[in-house]
Amino acid sequence: REAVRVNIFDWGRSEFNTLQKHMALSDEEQTDRAQFWGYYKGGIDRLLWESMRAYWHRFGNADGWKEASITIYDFDSMTDHDFIGQVTFPLEEVSERTERLADSRGAQALGCGGKASTVSFSVAYRPLPEGSRLAGVWRVHVAKAANLKACDTLQGRPASDPFAVLEVTSRDGHQRFRQQTSVVINSLNPEWNETLVVPVAASPRRLEAALSEAAAAFGGRAAADICVERVGPLLPPEEASQDEVEPGFRGWRARLDWAASGASTTSGGAVSFGAKVPSPDQLPPG
Repeated sequence: REAVRVNIFDWGRSEFNTLQKHMALSDEEQTDRAQFWGYYKGGIDRLLWESMRAYWHRFGNADGWKEASITIYDFDSMTDHDFIGQVTFPLEEVSERTERLADSRGAQALGCGGKASTVSFSVAYRPLPEGSRLAGVWRVHVAKAANLKACDTLQGRPASDPFAVLEVTSRDGHQRFRQQTSVVINSLNPEWNETLVVPVAASPRRLEAALSEAAAAFGGRAAADICVERVGPLLPPEEASQDEVEPGFRGWRARLDWAASGASTTSGGAVSFGAKVPSPDQLPPG
């Protein structure tokens, strides 16, 4: 974008393509370079968007986390991981306890011999010193699971390669993120003893302040539209479908292009995207 200085290499060559050299190219060659510059900008936009998306869901929640779930999967390197069982619980302090897992239909998950599949975990909250960007962290200790279903029977071994995924959801349901344990090979009674950390932001304005500072590169008119309240809905969580991801990214690019163009400036210096935001179809390929 305008605020980024880039040394452009000639396509498929190692020498610099300076502005003077670019202007000396034929119209066809300049058009070709402009097309690939559009692709480059799309890549930069995607990198920034993905970084914001990950940061907002993990570190941008100051209102608290409402719910958590632990899901056990069997790891498969060639196909989708097999679902084994899940437990959902409110995110609050609790000493180590053992909970029964539910299968994909919500019924009791059963392992070999018809025994109930279980997972053992504990939850603790640790406040952080004043002045930190985080108010504190939830520490979810995933200890072990027992009596899991054998998913690898076709490979001649009645076992699984289980790992656990922790997913948390904010109180308003807008923020979610997930993290996982390591994989335990060939086991129906895995022991992880791993602690997964869930951050709680000290202030919801931290990210907005960073966005406003970045938007200043485009001029003051951009700050009102490149902010958490407007950008947040364009940042779907990690597990979102492509139907959610691509519109979010296109909307993000539309805001960057509109802010950079200066077309949204009103007589009073305010900014309004509204109906004037260019549609995703008007954006260059990314």
